[in-house]
Amino acid sequence: YWLPCVNGIQDAITEFKAYNVVIEIHYFNPESTKSFLKTNEAIISQSPDAVLLTPLFHKETIEIINQYDELGIMVNTFNNQVESSSIKSFVGQDLYKSGRVAASLMNLILQKGQIAIIHIDESLKNAVHMQEKERGFRSYFDEKNLPDYSLTTLKLKYSNIENKLTSFLDENPDLSGIFITTSKAYQIAYILSSITDKKIALIGYDLIDKNVSFLNQGLVHFLIHQNQK
Repeated sequence: YWLPCVNGIQDAITEFKAYNVVIEIHYFNPESTKSFLKTNEAIISQSPDAVLLTPLFHKETIEIINQYDELGIMVNTFNNQVESSSIKSFVGQDLYKSGRVAASLMNLILQKGQIAIIHIDESLKNAVHMQEKERGFRSYFDEKNLPDYSLTTLKLKYSNIENKLTSFLDENPDLSGIFITTSKAYQIAYILSSITDKKIALIGYDLIDKNVSFLNQGLVHFLIHQNQK
């Protein structure tokens, strides 16, 4: 997912080189708040004029943005939006609306049934992007007043995804749809590919190769994509 983002940044580096704009890329582990904070500490020590930030961790991002603001460093965010008066601009999709789009697509495929909203690998309470997608998804069904649907939230970690999902499917035999809030739809599709006795509608995010492969096989029904490059 992130590689096209990096390619877009590399293009910008080449484009703005002649204008004496120096752009450096700093990486952090997307599953580690410590890594995120450590990387931002290294950036602060360099005293840049501006920072472009992917705020995966909401609580830590707010702390970091406040530090940048106190130091007079301009902050812009991309991919995920964070509400802060210190942020000058944001580039990315409207996450709440994308959740509503996913719900309307699910409503097209299914006339009724149980739907699971699945969050994979990140702490939900600290991941606003997941919360907003779920909020948008649920709001669609609430507003349309569709009583024939029931919605359940499931949080999965990569280490136990197969065991936990299999148990969830056993406990919920009437499950007919799954909405995955990250780019990991392929992990769910792979597990479902071995279950031949039932058809479950899958909606996820991003045109990464593994997702597209399952889309072509008919195991993933819709992918919502933003042009991250």
